[in-house]
Amino acid sequence: DEVRRLDAPEFRASTASQAIGYKEIIGYLDGVCSLDSAVEDIKQYSRNYAKRQLTWFGKNKDIKWIYPDDAPLGTEPFDYVTDVAERILSDFGINAD
Repeated sequence: DEVRRLDAPEFRASTASQAIGYKEIIGYLDGVCSLDSAVEDIKQYSRNYAKRQLTWFGKNKDIKWIYPDDAPLGTEPFDYVTDVAERILSDFGINAD
């Protein structure tokens, strides 16, 4: 329904129409493929994109990873992540408030 509402020449000419999900559903709406095929493509392309993101992030040594599972016993994971993130920002002179 979302893609149908957006399906206009202006949208098809935009960069956004090439985003994962939109282009596959447009193919379905145009009769180029079945809905099942479009959904499978969306799933595959999403997995591929996520893998490329993880590879990129893994190569960036400046990224500070925060794992909620590392929260000390009795500490809420959200609170732990927030505290660690605030300390990292503080190290860069950024006030998180």
